[in-house]
Amino acid sequence: MTVSTAMAQALPHASVSPCGLHADRPSVGTCARCGRAACQACRNADGVCTECVYQAVSTLPASRGRGKVARMVIMMHAALSGVIGALGLSDLAAVPSSNVDPNTGLETWSTTEAASTVLEIPYLLLTLIAVVLFLRWFFLVTRHLRARALVPFTPLSALASWVVPGVNLVRPMQLMRAVAKAVQEPSAPVRRWWTAWLIALGTIALPISVGSRDFGPNVAGAASVVAGIAMIVAARLCVRVIDTVETGMRRRM
Repeated sequence: MTVSTAMAQALPHASVSPCGLHADRPSVGTCARCGRAACQACRNADGVCTECVYQAVSTLPASRGRGKVARMVIMMHAALSGVIGALGLSDLAAVPSSNVDPNTGLETWSTTEAASTVLEIPYLLLTLIAVVLFLRWFFLVTRHLRARALVPFTPLSALASWVVPGVNLVRPMQLMRAVAKAVQEPSAPVRRWWTAWLIALGTIALPISVGSRDFGPNVAGAASVVAGIAMIVAARLCVRVIDTVETGMRRRM
């Protein structure tokens, strides 16, 4: 007598078929992808069997490489933030009582102020590159976790949360905390990173607007210093988040 026949006789009123991978275990359903009967241990929360999960994950590249690239560019961005912050501090300390030449009546530029203005475009470009590289890493991590049914959200919905106005002030932090929890690394400094990031975003608009000369050198210089410090702190914490998540990924996966 086969195992499946014995189970059918023991449970005559139930439609029982053995697990496709464990013949001695009854199935609890079929795989949502391949249709194979699967037991409780072989079927994840999304109704996908372990074989299909393995096939899906095996086609994904490792996230570690993207994490390293994102980490490097984020640290470069932090260094440039420090330079701009130092220029702002220097300009703030040496600001004259008036930035108008009394002889010509024309507005004058200090050396540090001119240097800060020149660095604006490279700084914006490097910010954009750092954000894109971080999101590429984050998207791949969520693909790995979603394939294993370790997070309840899809990679696309997670990515969209970063660009929807209003939502992108809170939701990305919640998703990153969920990612850290999924890889069993709840100690990742997600909240501190996100707080520093929001502070940097709130002040970075003022140094950028120095070119319009609307805020005056004192306000612009102070904003440059605050934005530089906040961005450096956010960058360092972001790198820690990446490293912590990657450590959990290697251990968990």
